[in-house]
Parts: sequence; C-alpha cells; structure tokens
Amino acid sequence: MRTFSRRGILGLGAGTAAAVSLAGCGGQKSSGDSGHPAGSGSDKGAQGKGAETPARLIGDGSTSFTGKQPHQPAKPVPLEPGQTPPQFVIFSWDGAGEVGNGLFPRFLDLAKQHQASMTFFLSGLYLLPEAKKRMYNPPNNRQGASDIGYLTDEHIKATLANVRRAWLEGHEIGTHFNGHFCG
Repeated sequence: MRTFSRRGILGLGAGTAAAVSLAGCGGQKSSGDSGHPAGSGSDKGAQGKGAETPARLIGDGSTSFTGKQPHQPAKPVPLEPGQTPPQFVIFSWDGAGEVGNGLFPRFLDLAKQHQASMTFFLSGLYLLPEAKKRMYNPPNNRQGASDIGYLTDEHIKATLANVRRAWLEGHEIGTHFNGHFCG
C-alpha cells in the first residue's frame, strides 16, 4: 500500500478541494462579469453550442484555470485624499469538514443572509477516509496519526458538496496543517 507524506497529503487535499471547486464551473460557458455562473438562467443565447476552450494548466499542472470565481468583489480603487477608508471585518472558520453537525451549511446560510464573505479552512485529512488513514505518514508521528479525526465517506461527500457551494458563492477555501499536531 502506498503511503503519503505530510506534503503529499496537503497537496492531495488542496488539489481535491480545488478540483471540486472548479468542477462547479467546469462544463459551463462564461457569463461575462455578471457574477452569476453560466447556466444559471442569466444568459440568453446558444443552447449548448460552440467549441470548448482547451484547459490552461496553472501552478504545477494539477489543476486548470476554468474562469473567474463567481461573486467576487469589484477591483479596489484608490481612495481620494481625505476619503474615509472602508472598514473590514474578517471572519474565518477552521474546521470546514462536515461531520454531521450542519455547521458548514449553517455558516454558508448566515453568510448569504448577511451578505458576508468567509474563509473556510479545510485540513487535507478531511478528504482522506478513515479506512485509508494508514496512507498518511506524518513527520515525527506514527503512520496514520492525527490530532483531528478522519471523516467517513459520507462526511467527505458532504464536505466536498459544501466546498463547492462555498466556492460558487464567492467564499475562500484555505488549507491548514493536516494532522493538526499541537506539540
């Protein structure tokens, strides 16, 4: 059985999260800068006709650029002298794995209700099923060790569905330490 290093599992988690996020807009045609993903009913035009644009690889080639993320804010503009700068409230959430408690969709619903953008932090281990935890080989710890739990297959599916929803709604997805070892 193949084992993964900490770097490998982080790459696996980030790649999977990116792939799932990008899958949300994969087969869709661009809708311009309307902020709505194509296929949302906002486009009037050809019904599925036209050639697909070839994928453009980014980074290490494990993912591809499929267009702009929907619902992103406008590009910032410089302030005029004496103009009051905007105030920002940063809300980030660690633990974006769906474990059956409904917190991830609850925070997504709250963000929509309050027109807020959030950053959800997801450990790569949340995308590795408990049955395969021996594939994770953390540094200075036994194979499969983690200070956070592994998810079941159903919880991984729910997590990926929520990650996709979050990305399509304009939120950020971040990664953090896989094993969450605190010392």
